[in-house]
Amino acid sequence: MKKTGYLFSGLMALEPVFTSWAFSRVFVLVSGHSYQTIVQFIGLVLAFFVLFAGIKAARTWFVNQYVKEVNADIKHSVLMQEYENQIKHETEITPGRVEKTISFIQNDCKQYEEKNLMLRFDVVRLGTTAVFSILFAVYNSALLAVIFVAFSFLPIIVQHFTKDKVKNATQAWTKQAKEFYLAMTEFLKGLPAFYQYGAIGENEKVLQGEIDKIETKNKNMKTTLSLAGVMIELIGYIAFFIPIGFGIVFVNAQMITLAAFMAVLNVNNGIINSIISLMNIKNSIDSVSAIETEIKDTTSTKLSPVIDLSSKSNQFESLKLEGVQFQYNGKEILSAVDLQINSGERILIQGKSGAGKSTLLKIIEGRIIPDAGRLTMNGTFASTSDVNHLFGIIHQKPIIFKNTLLYNLTLGKTIDLKIIEEACEKANLTELVARFGLTGNQRLDPDSNLSGGEMKRIEIARSLVFDRPILIVDEGTASLDEQTSAEIHENLFSLGRTIIEVDHHIPQNLLNHYSQRLVLESGKLSKEI
Repeated sequence: MKKTGYLFSGLMALEPVFTSWAFSRVFVLVSGHSYQTIVQFIGLVLAFFVLFAGIKAARTWFVNQYVKEVNADIKHSVLMQEYENQIKHETEITPGRVEKTISFIQNDCKQYEEKNLMLRFDVVRLGTTAVFSILFAVYNSALLAVIFVAFSFLPIIVQHFTKDKVKNATQAWTKQAKEFYLAMTEFLKGLPAFYQYGAIGENEKVLQGEIDKIETKNKNMKTTLSLAGVMIELIGYIAFFIPIGFGIVFVNAQMITLAAFMAVLNVNNGIINSIISLMNIKNSIDSVSAIETEIKDTTSTKLSPVIDLSSKSNQFESLKLEGVQFQYNGKEILSAVDLQINSGERILIQGKSGAGKSTLLKIIEGRIIPDAGRLTMNGTFASTSDVNHLFGIIHQKPIIFKNTLLYNLTLGKTIDLKIIEEACEKANLTELVARFGLTGNQRLDPDSNLSGGEMKRIEIARSLVFDRPILIVDEGTASLDEQTSAEIHENLFSLGRTIIEVDHHIPQNLLNHYSQRLVLESGKLSKEI
């Protein structure tokens, strides 16, 4: 698509040259020719303009198709890069990161399309137009063509002196746009608190300051681009009219014919306009160079192969941590942690906020590689890919999609309906199945038509659908009322699975259901007495 788009862009460059030839031919015909010659000329001109219309239509289709494919590839690469980051455990999927990724796709990628991707084809068209126009001008009068061409390169000098200012102004706007997006997100997120504590006035002033900054940067960027364009246009006019004076002198001296002069004069529009437009395009492309670099880095990243979990055994006997240590930003989080988990056990890990419980869970899951110590499964050293498929996770904030119940349980994979129905029954989801069904298109909405307990049960059922022998409950019932929490725990205990739970708020009457009750404090794991 790209090469075909370039081809038709190049063919479009013939139109202004042909127009210049036709215009100069008029001066020849008015000097006296037969009606037949005039009719043939008009017919030829109209035929070529029909041809050029077809070329334009074809170019439009191929260019838009190419842009569509590139945009789709960029969006896919950006989103899959986030998945890659999860595989390599480089980043956490936080609300802020989600907003940043969506903003990049919606705003930055759109700028790249408009100020770079689409303009590449105009570069080919305008560059080819300039070349053909110069050749046609030389054909009519080499001397006058040299004068016109020499002056036509004056706008390049202006562009050279303005490019850095344009680039700096655009980069300043891009940076401020990201800061404004963050400030706007924080303001909207904080509205309930601002209302509750009467702090709307102070934060409105802060937001207004950010609005003024982004609009000032936007004004500066547009002004810089506009002034650069004005200067290039002014020099373009100078470069156009001074050579006209030479042309008039040459005609009066009978060095060239009037028709030849008009041909060079007319085609020079193509040269001047092409060069001015190319300079403006160069400024536009420079303005999104940082975005282009980020896109190239993202699309050039080689993604890890998708692991085929169907070939991995779910057999689990024991999982063991030995002498595990982990530091973050120079601070010791875990120090010589030992832990053995046997099949069917229920492990409760408690500790203060910031004690490292979540870090410990990630090491158990194989999501973080410890600085020292090792992780073994069934007596054998285990890597991330060896243990990841063993875990089902009940999150503090359940991952529920605005999609069908079936999709929320299977995540789009094809799984036997009987397995799904059995999982729903074990997870006490029969009432939800009756409401939404496992077929059809009725969608769940975690914001409106699901209770907290129902969302937890969906995650429990999901882990059963995928036959995960170990369930990790990460503050999984912290946000529930006492009765619902007790019902969820009763459900979990009845499944016969290995359970590893982190929670502050376990009711006293449930503590005896755990095989091990552990406390994480000062980086060390100890049994609760």
